[in-house]
Amino acid sequence: MNRLGDALKHEREKRDIPLEYIATKTNITLNTLTALENEQFIEIPGGFYFKNYIKSYLNAIDADAGEFLETHREQIAASCCKRAETSSAYCTKLRYSRFKRKNVFLISLFAVVLSGLLFYAVNNKKEAILNSWSGWNKRSVEVALPQSGIDFIAHHFQEDSSRDYSPLNAALEFSGRCWVQVNRGKEKIIEQTFQKGEKLAVAGYELTIHMDNPAAVRFLLDAKEVSYLRTLTQPEKITITPVTMGKLLEK
Repeated sequence: MNRLGDALKHEREKRDIPLEYIATKTNITLNTLTALENEQFIEIPGGFYFKNYIKSYLNAIDADAGEFLETHREQIAASCCKRAETSSAYCTKLRYSRFKRKNVFLISLFAVVLSGLLFYAVNNKKEAILNSWSGWNKRSVEVALPQSGIDFIAHHFQEDSSRDYSPLNAALEFSGRCWVQVNRGKEKIIEQTFQKGEKLAVAGYELTIHMDNPAAVRFLLDAKEVSYLRTLTQPEKITITPVTMGKLLEK
């Protein structure tokens, strides 16, 4: 046998032993054993491991490892040298490949971070502009209306004016369990189940309050009690504005 790999394969085949058996016996991967027989030594790590794989291979098939190594000593030495030279070139390429991948990763990471910062800056600027327009739009608009020959200033409130102007103050004291949801304008600000002894205070221009057990609530509106709620046995929804506050207190 001129080739080292062929000599190993011959020893195995004359004993009719499959590679899978050797792999199981030695814990050497099937790919490494195949590379050993095909003399693809670049796939096999280190000179020491190269010789050790040959010994393990031979011991697994009950061949005389010492005699085989002595017989093929020159071929093994030459193969080790060849493997070392090839590995050196391979490692140089591998190091370059890893260096290149690392740089590509760092550049990609830098690009992602930079894009995120730009996106954040642009959106913050956009939000600031929208907030400035929104804040202007929510301000009270003064409208001059003639009445009996006298001009007076009335405030026209926008839909979200309840966030900026809070003439109504409501206080709720609970004598039992009660689920409550409070909307200030169109914004839900509270949804909670209250227990006996707890209190809740809210303020706004337009308040909508849902209660599933109004009889358990002492409801004070600007320090005046809305007494009709204590007589109810069904859930109640009340909407309070400066215009409807008086009617609510009269119930």
